[in-house]
Amino acid sequence: MKSAPAFLVLCVVPALVATLGSCVDAGNQASRPQAKPVPIPVKTPISAEEYVALHTLAWNPENPRWEETLSRLSEEGDGFTLEHLGSLDAQTLNPGRTAVLQRTLAAVRGRIDREDEEVFCGLIRPRLERAALVDLNCHLLEGTLVPWTMRFLRERARSRQALAELERIRTSYVPAASRETLYSSMQARVRLYATRIQEGNVETFPMR
Repeated sequence: MKSAPAFLVLCVVPALVATLGSCVDAGNQASRPQAKPVPIPVKTPISAEEYVALHTLAWNPENPRWEETLSRLSEEGDGFTLEHLGSLDAQTLNPGRTAVLQRTLAAVRGRIDREDEEVFCGLIRPRLERAALVDLNCHLLEGTLVPWTMRFLRERARSRQALAELERIRTSYVPAASRETLYSSMQARVRLYATRIQEGNVETFPMR
């Protein structure tokens, strides 16, 4: 049996090695687990008052503190922030403020993507308190923040940990500071919210 000509060996062998190498690389990539988003660190959430104040200011691009407010929301905002800022008429903003708005929305989306179950459960109580605050004070955010909070928590609160937190709030929630109005109290309203979420009754509004 004759051996292959030298020029044929020189052409075929490198190509074969390259093909085998690409197959090995592809196999390694297929077996390598996909990288997961790095969870955001658990931290103390901002107060309900500050959350409401930031979203109130964010609705007014003419306010001198608007860009400062959006910078803060890029760190503290959530899904409601996206919905709230999405209601702004971008056509009325100058190019600089449009860029600020887009950066803020992108930053908030990135944080939401990295919100794991521990962070979510830690925010159930603060989110209920924010909704209760605007509800009890008949704030201009009442018509958007309360329905968003109730629907969002009903859809997301599925794990054992989240359901246990809702039950704890329903039965034993006590606010850090007493707040009462002619309609109700912070304690009664937050407990009512938790009960409604457990029952799946999140569309009734207002919740008197």
